[in-house]
Amino acid sequence: MAIRVSDVVWLIPRPFRFQIAGREVLSLGGASSVDKAFRTAGKDWFEDELITEPMEAAAIAGGPADLMLTHESPAIAVPEVQRLLTNNPHDFRPEALAVSAAQRERVQRVSDAALPRLHMHGHMHVYGKFEREDGRTVVSLDRDTFACNAGVLDLAGLAFSPLPLNEIRGGRRRYKHRADQGDGAVVRS
Repeated sequence: MAIRVSDVVWLIPRPFRFQIAGREVLSLGGASSVDKAFRTAGKDWFEDELITEPMEAAAIAGGPADLMLTHESPAIAVPEVQRLLTNNPHDFRPEALAVSAAQRERVQRVSDAALPRLHMHGHMHVYGKFEREDGRTVVSLDRDTFACNAGVLDLAGLAFSPLPLNEIRGGRRRYKHRADQGDGAVVRS
């Protein structure tokens, strides 16, 4: 069950399915923290942030979805995420990267089962868009306060248009205005 905690924030279980504008949406929150070596368990890192096998199974059991929203990236990621993972610019520990890879594989299995036309995720703090050979699209949203961390989602065509930084910083009124112009939703990472 979803719990509304403000005008713009809902707490939802993992996984969670809902419909918006006639589209089936699958949300699967959770991800690994590759920086957990620098965090304190129970304070700014929690074991239950990981996507579990039962969560993966429940997401797959729900069947197809038009749109998939995850925090973690899928294993078949946008080129910008692949470069980040390959270069490891923050020198994260190999064991942390292994847990991260396993989480991305979980997300990939769910995506391959649900076959969303559009899969959007955050977590990697880099914007990128990737058109897969099978016609599906993966979008990675940038980090909060950066360009391309928010945009307008055209639900009819399942197309995402990132907002430029000046519009992101322009406030909520501008988001609402753009979303009200069509059958769209505002998405922020």
